[in-house]
Amino acid sequence: MQLDKLIDDLKEFKKPDYLVKEFYEEYCNLNNREYDGGFEKLVDFSFTTALKTSSDTITHTETITFNGFKLQKFKSKTKLVINEFEKLTELERNNICQHFILRLKEVLKDFFKDPEFKQYIVELNTAIEKLTDDYLNFKNKNTKNNSFKYKDGTKYNRIRTIFNVLKKEKLIDEQTELLDFEYVFQNKPIEKLIQWIGTTSELKYFIQIINTSEFEFEDNGDQKWRIAVKCFLKIKERSIEKINSKDLRTYKVTEATKVKMNSLIVNKYFTKHLQTEKSRQ
Repeated sequence: MQLDKLIDDLKEFKKPDYLVKEFYEEYCNLNNREYDGGFEKLVDFSFTTALKTSSDTITHTETITFNGFKLQKFKSKTKLVINEFEKLTELERNNICQHFILRLKEVLKDFFKDPEFKQYIVELNTAIEKLTDDYLNFKNKNTKNNSFKYKDGTKYNRIRTIFNVLKKEKLIDEQTELLDFEYVFQNKPIEKLIQWIGTTSELKYFIQIINTSEFEFEDNGDQKWRIAVKCFLKIKERSIEKINSKDLRTYKVTEATKVKMNSLIVNKYFTKHLQTEKSRQ
């Protein structure tokens, strides 16, 4: 498949002499030298352009490095991968999307081994995020989930307890009504978003908690971030923009957050519950 070949080509950029010949050819073209098919290894080269005005001629000299040339070619190749992917039908894209995400992650892992390829890693991460968003958008169209779901509806006192903890710890707005909060766990369309006033790290970890099947929540997998923004409203700390599903998915949860949320919720209300259930078996 053409896309597989393009991704294989990305791996070639790790080779020190890859594109050496093409760089020499570029040197010849920009300096008006005849290219005879041979080449020599250049670290960089300069070329001069002239702009004639009515009264004078202005010259400009520019230097191109081999590393810069190589990086630009890598960016172009990465964009070509995305462009070729987008030429496929929606059904084709989403049938093979996960495959290509894995292929790109393999390339990314290889580049991570060498710190000099930091800028290449940025380009690869951008491509992976684009493919991931496309895949999640497709899955989101086909999900019936409007919100999260607590499986055991007979134990809703636990949801009420969590609600009280979140309000007491100022993680959700103090004006939040219990009924609105309970809707979040009933797979119902949410009319009134729950305003999260804790940190983004705390919100992300809370979403992970309420997608843990061991705690009797339905696990929504990759869709949980899109469902989260249907239920919770969180404003970015340095702007007035709302947190979106991509922000949540890519945000890094801090160790301090894990300790805090585990202490407030997991250890107190779920770990003890699991221990009790096991003792009954």
